[in-house]
Amino acid sequence: SGDANLIALAPEWEAARDLYAQRIQEQIAVSDAAQPRPSRDQPHADWARQAAEWRERTGVEAAEEASAEALNELCEIEDRIAELPAASLAGLRLKALVAQRNDDIDVAWPENLGPGFARDVLAFTETQADRQAPIAPNLVGMLDLASASMGELQSIRDAAERVGSVAYVHAWSPRCRDRVNASGAPHFNAAGKLVQWVGDALTAVETAAEDEARRRTPEGQDDRETRLSMLAVSTIDNGDPAATEALARELLAHVEAERVKRRWNGTPDRRAIGTPSQAGYGTVRLS
Repeated sequence: SGDANLIALAPEWEAARDLYAQRIQEQIAVSDAAQPRPSRDQPHADWARQAAEWRERTGVEAAEEASAEALNELCEIEDRIAELPAASLAGLRLKALVAQRNDDIDVAWPENLGPGFARDVLAFTETQADRQAPIAPNLVGMLDLASASMGELQSIRDAAERVGSVAYVHAWSPRCRDRVNASGAPHFNAAGKLVQWVGDALTAVETAAEDEARRRTPEGQDDRETRLSMLAVSTIDNGDPAATEALARELLAHVEAERVKRRWNGTPDRRAIGTPSQAGYGTVRLS
């Protein structure tokens, strides 16, 4: 990337940051162990002399010098980081970490970090905006769902659901992941991203086919039955009371239409078994 020199400072900065934190902890431990301090309830010259002797004797002075040296090394690296441009997320992240470290101890940022960071962020976002992401194939757009019959819509929906399910199963296989996250979800490799995209694309086809079926008014009994079969599961799963109620009304209308059709064709209704048939077949007995 264009900020390789900046990113190369990240390990050096992390080591210097950790060393400074270690030296501060050591300084605190030495200072706590060196109590009590010389009393200030005496002439200043006597206190200053005793304090200097106390600092040297207890190691407080050496601990403070060590932490100051570590801080100087850390600040020198942070000044270099502030001067270098960031042209990638890694570079911007390093500058943000430097800013956060100084904020955490309530000290000013390195002199040029703020203006440079703002400039780098603006340049990076403009660069990303100029890059147009490749357009993935749109399977829904490849299908003329409006011209498909209701039966064809059902076939398209079923095929998309079955093949998409297989794709999602493959996405969880060891061959399709680099590792597993702490949550148990896979971190997809190239193969995993491919089958995941296939599953998502086919899910979109499945949804589009159902939406096309939902939009239509059935032309006959067969279309009505196919449409209801397609929409029943998704409508119930969505949990929308109004949509479920509308589906129930359509189902009742379909049942009544089927009953009229059977009666017209001379086929006894199932509820008429064991009773005089309205079609004139007499009593039907169960053997």
